[in-house]
Amino acid sequence: MSEIVTICLQDGIAMAADSRLTIYNEYTDGRIEKIFKDNYKKIFQVEGRNIGIL
Repeated sequence: MSEIVTICLQDGIAMAADSRLTIYNEYTDGRIEKIFKDNYKKIFQVEGRNIGIL
């Protein structure tokens, strides 16, 4: 689950997100593998514009 926050202020917009990525792999034999990665980028700026995507 991702945690994201966006706040609109008079001077602009503040955006924040956590950085953990969780990947679930389910195999045909019923095994489930969980992979956790920290420091995953979840906030992106549209190049050349003042637009952010979470």
